[in-house]
Amino acid sequence: MCVSVRKLISATSEPPDSSKRASYGAAGCGNPKSVRVRGPPTKTITQLNVSYFSKVLDALKKEKREIIQSYGFGSLLLFDKCCIPLPFARWVVDHIQVSSSAIVVNNRSIPLSPQTVHDVLGIPIGGHTIRKGDAENGKGAFLNGMNLTTLPSAKFFGDNLSKDNISDDDLVRSFLIVALVTFLCPNSNVHPSTEYLQPLVDVKKAKEWDWSEFVHYWLLKQIKMYNDQMKRLDHASITMGGCLYIVCVSTFSCISFLKYVLLVSFCVFFLI
Repeated sequence: MCVSVRKLISATSEPPDSSKRASYGAAGCGNPKSVRVRGPPTKTITQLNVSYFSKVLDALKKEKREIIQSYGFGSLLLFDKCCIPLPFARWVVDHIQVSSSAIVVNNRSIPLSPQTVHDVLGIPIGGHTIRKGDAENGKGAFLNGMNLTTLPSAKFFGDNLSKDNISDDDLVRSFLIVALVTFLCPNSNVHPSTEYLQPLVDVKKAKEWDWSEFVHYWLLKQIKMYNDQMKRLDHASITMGGCLYIVCVSTFSCISFLKYVLLVSFCVFFLI
C-alpha cells in the first residue's frame, strides 16, 4: 500500500529536473574551486494558525458572538478546529494553476473562484472591491479609530476580544483582524496587512465589501509568490500564504478527486 501511494504522488507531481538538484562540491577531493550549490527550498512553513483562531473563537462569550453575527460575519463563528496537514496542503498547492485559478491533477480540474470562497467560508460576496481601496489612507483611518500609532500583531487584537469594556466596533474590528491574519489571509507576517484595513474603518458597513473576492485574490497572489520562490536557490525555506483551508476543503469535496485524495491523505496521516 505504501509503495502504491508513493507511486501515485510521484505520478501526479512534476518530475524533478536533475539539472536543478542540489549538488555539493566534494571537499578534499582535489577540487579546491568546487562550490556548494543549494537546491530549491525543501522546508515549507505557513502562518495559517487554525489553533489560535479556534482558541479565540472558543473564548468568545455569547453576547460578543451575537454582535459579530449582527455585523455580517457569523459564518466565521461556525469554524470547527481541524488539523490541516502541511504535506497535503503543499501537495494541493503544487497542483494549483494560478493562470486558470484551478487545482489540476491528471488533467482533472477543480475551479477556485470567489464563489468557492463564499461556499466554503460563508463570508460576504459582492459589493465594493477591497483591493482597489486606498491602503495608506485606510491604515491611517484604522489606526485613528483604534487609538493606535502602529499596527500591532494579531495577538494584540486577540487579547482585545477578552476585554469587557470593548466597544462593538472595536470588537468586530479586532475579531476580523485575527481572522484575516491567522486564517483568511495569512502570509509571512503576524501583523495585519494594510491592503484590507479600509473596510474596517466604518466596520458597520464591512459586510458591504467583497471579502470572498479578496480572499480569493490573496490566495492566488500568495501561491504565485510561493511558486516564484520555489524556482530560486537562495531560500532554505519558503512560506505558503493564503487560506489553505479553502484549497484542502475544495479538494476533499470534489468527487472526481476522491480516489486521489483518499490515497494521498492516507499517506500524509499514516505513512509520511
